Amino acid sequence: MLEELAYTALHYDYVVVGGGIAGVTCLETLAQLSAFQDDIKILLISESTLIKALVNYQQIGHTMESMDVTEQDYCTLTSRFSNVTILNSRVLRLDTDKKHIYLSACEDVYSYGKLCVATGASPKYLSDNEHVLAVRDTQSVQQFQEKLKDSERIVIVGNGGIATELVYEVQGCEIIWCVKDKSISSAFFDDSTAQFFLPHLQESSLPKEKQGKTISRRWKYTSEQCAGSSSAAVKDYSGNALGPDWAMSFNLKGASEVLKSLDKVHVEYGVEMDTLLPPHDFSMLNKTEATSSSKSWPVYIKLTNRKVYGADLVLNATGVTPSCSIEFKGETQIELAKDMGIIIDTEMRSNIPDVYAAGDVVNTSKWTDTEYWYQMRLWSQAKQMGAYTAKCMLKHTSQSSISPLTLSYTPPIDMDICFELFSHVTQFFGFKVVLLGLYNGQGLQSSEYTVHLRYTPGKEYTRVIVRDGCVVGAVLIGDTDLEETFENLILNKLCISHIEDQLLDPDIDIEDYFD
Repeated sequence: MLEELAYTALHYDYVVVGGGIAGVTCLETLAQLSAFQDDIKILLISESTLIKALVNYQQIGHTMESMDVTEQDYCTLTSRFSNVTILNSRVLRLDTDKKHIYLSACEDVYSYGKLCVATGASPKYLSDNEHVLAVRDTQSVQQFQEKLKDSERIVIVGNGGIATELVYEVQGCEIIWCVKDKSISSAFFDDSTAQFFLPHLQESSLPKEKQGKTISRRWKYTSEQCAGSSSAAVKDYSGNALGPDWAMSFNLKGASEVLKSLDKVHVEYGVEMDTLLPPHDFSMLNKTEATSSSKSWPVYIKLTNRKVYGADLVLNATGVTPSCSIEFKGETQIELAKDMGIIIDTEMRSNIPDVYAAGDVVNTSKWTDTEYWYQMRLWSQAKQMGAYTAKCMLKHTSQSSISPLTLSYTPPIDMDICFELFSHVTQFFGFKVVLLGLYNGQGLQSSEYTVHLRYTPGKEYTRVIVRDGCVVGAVLIGDTDLEETFENLILNKLCISHIEDQLLDPDIDIEDYFD
């Protein structure tokens, strides 16, 4: 009897685990769509009292979105939604047979109707050396900011979005950028597109007439707390992923008084880290440091090309892996992909009944009908997945309430239009960047498509992929004002054969052809 009372008292219709972009978006969507159902109870379990929130949202076309990411105390959600409860704890175990949740912060047992796992991803392991730091969340950026103050040289290992932003935003410090590919920023761009950015490696992120801190367009940090709440996260907590343009709001300046535009950014191509060496071990190698520096550096990094660089700090920006430390206990074990992501179907369900997943923690390899969409574990995709997961959870609840005699067939849920086309709007090296569809010819043989380029050094770069007379992808760098046009061309699969040769002619307004 006591167990029954405890179960009833601690039951929630919907539970979301994770306070990142995917989790918070899922929670907000659930709360908004069930606003007129007073009996619906929703629980968010987050390891931190600070959660990600999206503000200044703007829809651009059908699938593209622009938004700001802010970090707020969880009270901002509970004050908006009366049916929402938030717990600051780590989920230790899920008993998926009984639908019970066991937490680290209390002995209470919670139960759920439907649950979404949105625990995000963690940086790939590089080293536990005290001079190595992985930049992933606000806490790690603040640690980096503090260490950078006394740094004359840093080594950045990685070739994705965070590495690219760091190379541009860090000032007053020599940078050695180690990339495993033949070109920079290969996580987003092919070799030819990367060439557009190379002249800007040595530029400062600040306008020449300003030497103060840049003002972020998107990231806004607030430390406002609820009465009685604590800002301390769960011990060993790995924070939520950074949002768009995160580096612009931090003063990332090293020990040198010289502006970055006069500093040296050196790129080592086709390399990975071999070994990290303390000063004593390096001296035993009887080897010359790559820059012939006579300084004794706190740490030395040996690369796979046998070069050794000394540095004050090594930044790990080698990517992320799905992060879910929850123990699943039940008759059915959670199905994971090789990358340790939770495998989901096109309605965001795992293989365990009533357990869903969204954001960086998932693997979408079973999605076979998304011709122009693919997973890249981006903050924009986390937002889209969170909202769609909430809709699926609510829809499945309403379907299950219908009598089997009334509904002999359960129709599939139509996927959101955002999953019809990969789209990402961001900023690199001070340029607006829009990526659409198969912008690098993903999944296509080079013989299957043609590439059209328009290139104005230092101003704009447009690269369009055409297959069988139809646009299937585009990279737009700078203020091209072409994003909605190419989005429509891809989504509608319009034939452009009759104007393909003039597709990027600056004297022709292609919008006139497709109004």
